[in-house]
Amino acid sequence: MKNSSANNARNMDLLSKLMFQGYEADCLTPKANLDNLLPELEQVFQMSEETFAEFLKLADTHHVTVRALRVLERAAYDQQKSQLQQWCQDALRTEGIRISNAVEWLRVIVNALQDSGCRVSVIKSLDHWPDLGSDLDLYTNGAPERVIRVMQQKLKAELEARSWGDKLANKWNFCVPGLPELVEVHVRYLGQTGEQALMARRVLERTLRSRLCSPLERWEMARKMRKLGKRGYGHIEAAFGPDWCKGHFGDHGQLTLSRYEDRMRALEPRLA
Repeated sequence: MKNSSANNARNMDLLSKLMFQGYEADCLTPKANLDNLLPELEQVFQMSEETFAEFLKLADTHHVTVRALRVLERAAYDQQKSQLQQWCQDALRTEGIRISNAVEWLRVIVNALQDSGCRVSVIKSLDHWPDLGSDLDLYTNGAPERVIRVMQQKLKAELEARSWGDKLANKWNFCVPGLPELVEVHVRYLGQTGEQALMARRVLERTLRSRLCSPLERWEMARKMRKLGKRGYGHIEAAFGPDWCKGHFGDHGQLTLSRYEDRMRALEPRLA
């Protein structure tokens, strides 16, 4: 047990150094010169296949497999460690296939939910990129019944039994045929006990503020002005326009607040 703990601690230290000292400033390109890591790399060069498998398991647990192995593969090539280089290439190929499959399924799942009226955002899963988490996490403000219906009818997913923690967090887990990873859908709340309602709203609003969604925002704003601008009957509401249009999709509170703050800043010189 002590040996196992010591090995894990040593491998964690090695993974940390590969991640934080093995890359250029862009955090994407392995360093051409890895001499600063030679003492640590020597540990890997001496690993047996079994020991290397344990090292890989720990890297996978912490979602750093791709990033760690890219540095190791470079070092193995430079030091002519052909066996280690082959192990790295095999593991990277396997992980690449898993990630490609998961991302493709992620696209299908998001589209299915969006097309059924459930606004959805990917959370956590892509935070490790170019690595990927062990499950796929989504957030939606759609009704639970609709989410379950879409997942079961459109994607043939099997609904997993919910733990007390799942119920507190208001989330559902699905097993999708052809997808090894579980799909975890947080509905209307975030946090271990569903306490972060405001954060959940901001997740969707951040998506709405993106350049991709700008045309949708403009369309919804124009639709509201056309609809509500006709209800004035000679009163002030007849002038309903951009200055009166509160929010777009779901009131989009952050966008409304930002525009209010912009107007206040514009008024400051006149009030001084």
